[in-house]
Amino acid sequence: MLWRRSLVLVVLGFLHAMLLYIGDILAAYGVLLFLGVWALRWKDRWLLVVAAFVLVLTALPSDDSMATASDAADPSMLPPDFLGQFGDRIVVQPFIAGLGWIGFVTPFLIGLWAGRRRILERPAEHLTLLTTTAVVGLTIAVAGALPVSLVVGGVVDQPSDHALSILGPLHDASGVFGGFGYAALIVLIALRLNDRQGPITRAIAAVGQRSLTCYLFQSVVWAVVFTPYLLDLSRTLTPTTTALLAVATWLATVVMADRMRRVGYRGPFELLIRRITYQPRTTAATRSRSSGSLA
Repeated sequence: MLWRRSLVLVVLGFLHAMLLYIGDILAAYGVLLFLGVWALRWKDRWLLVVAAFVLVLTALPSDDSMATASDAADPSMLPPDFLGQFGDRIVVQPFIAGLGWIGFVTPFLIGLWAGRRRILERPAEHLTLLTTTAVVGLTIAVAGALPVSLVVGGVVDQPSDHALSILGPLHDASGVFGGFGYAALIVLIALRLNDRQGPITRAIAAVGQRSLTCYLFQSVVWAVVFTPYLLDLSRTLTPTTTALLAVATWLATVVMADRMRRVGYRGPFELLIRRITYQPRTTAATRSRSSGSLA
């Protein structure tokens, strides 16, 4: 079942990268899931050791961090014409899908470890761990992102290439701690809300339940706004206006997901991935029951 799900993600990610956004993460998730199935049998100690080892590797000095990249966007990212983008992207996409999953290994393995203990499902039993993770994780994330943010925002002068090769990977690695911190914080907020769910809470929850559809919808917005043969606003929007566009796009996904929730619609891509993932098992079970009835 998990391998079928990984195959769906790889195929969907390939189409997403070819048509909308070359920086797709779905295919990388699919590759990670395909390989990560074996990690389900690992002992807790190995999950934590490998997760820590990969995190240290990603934090080592490197010139490959996207956070500090200064090169102009290549044609695969901002294609000048519709047909030409396929030739540019077909070369880049396999590398992103084949190597991009490495950056997700640590969250994946820690997620397995946390899932075994049902930390997110039973937060009342893990309050100390969740509170510590929220505070420490978000603190590390902010501290790690601050140097690069100050450079990008023009607050401080551009440092040397050697300094950027250190700051970039540290920025990326600290973001992993931020992911843990946000996950813990959201669970703590949900625990505090308990059953007092208002329209805003239900709308945001609807986004999470339709995260794949919302993710792809956002890519449509980015493609229309930034692609040279469409609106081509990549040189027009500033970091501030780009951030405002991101917030507006996210709010649009909240409204869209809430409308789907109100009419009882799961979401087109959620339905697609569930149908392909679970269909063989459902069909086999149906045939088994039919055979039993005939017998």
